Amino acid sequence: MLRKCIAPGCTTGYKSNSEKVPCFSVPSDEKIAKLWQVALKRSILDQKSTLDKKKEQVVCANHFLPEEILWKKDLFYNGKIIGTVSNIYINFENKECDIHAKHIRANSTKDDANYVNENVMLTFDEVLAAMSNKTFHVPANWEYRIVSCDNAKAIVFYMYKYLSLKNFSKWFTLESVKKVFLLNDMKLTVNVMRRPVVESNLLDIRCERITSLKDLNEILFQIDNLNVCKGAINVSDNDLVTSDYALTYKDSIGTWRHNKCSLLVADSEICPLCSNVKRSIQQKRRRLNGFNIHSDVKRIRLAVSLPQIIQYFIGMRMRQHAIQINSEKEKLNQMKKKHAKFNTS
Repeated sequence: MLRKCIAPGCTTGYKSNSEKVPCFSVPSDEKIAKLWQVALKRSILDQKSTLDKKKEQVVCANHFLPEEILWKKDLFYNGKIIGTVSNIYINFENKECDIHAKHIRANSTKDDANYVNENVMLTFDEVLAAMSNKTFHVPANWEYRIVSCDNAKAIVFYMYKYLSLKNFSKWFTLESVKKVFLLNDMKLTVNVMRRPVVESNLLDIRCERITSLKDLNEILFQIDNLNVCKGAINVSDNDLVTSDYALTYKDSIGTWRHNKCSLLVADSEICPLCSNVKRSIQQKRRRLNGFNIHSDVKRIRLAVSLPQIIQYFIGMRMRQHAIQINSEKEKLNQMKKKHAKFNTS
């Protein structure tokens, strides 16, 4: 059974009001109870009253501001408990309590705003300041650069890899294997081998904005600890085998990968999809080696249209019917011969 609110004009706890609202008992402290009595403009039972009667006197949450309701007890060193007084009521004229409540709400709002600015709302300029002051550290072998395009700035974190040039054994080039873009709206995008990483079970990429330098640092080190998938096969191995495989693409360094390659792997060197492609390519290579791949014989693919397929099945059906008709004719001729012999005898 719901207890009835003792505030004048309130219907909380009555049959006419089905809304369920939390209620708070009248405090046992005499000073706070007197403040409640002045605010509510009605008498409140004193300490000499029985405990059961005092529990019946409650005030619902509609007469308190949200920041005034304490859902837990905060104890001071002297044992006192933080308390509050209901001040949302009709025709209340106690200015002292009203000013006190406004002062508490103003301080609470100010403290909350400061907390958000210091701990949550990280800005792009703060990241730049931390990097210029060398208080923000990137993983080893990583570098960063500040770029701008169309009045928008971004910080690019990248890791390079040394690669040998094709047909030049003593010449090398640099390829950015991993890139992390921090845009001025504090959102991240990750690229691996010049291809965006949209979904990954290994990365905890925030869909919302980066809120702290700690989050940015954790993501960079997390990406650094992951391996880049080696792909199915390198273009220098055999271009003839991979050029007609429909589920692959060639990345920026000439490696064939599955179209849905995860790009990043944790405990292996190749993702499952690229492993399947590699196995299929190896099987195809073995079949082609049986036909002497170095000879003039080449595999020819013919595109078959839908009318040609229909005509093929119609021809098969007509040939099958012709075979059945010839079989029936042969049986009929044998029966005629038997019938002629029977008549002559």
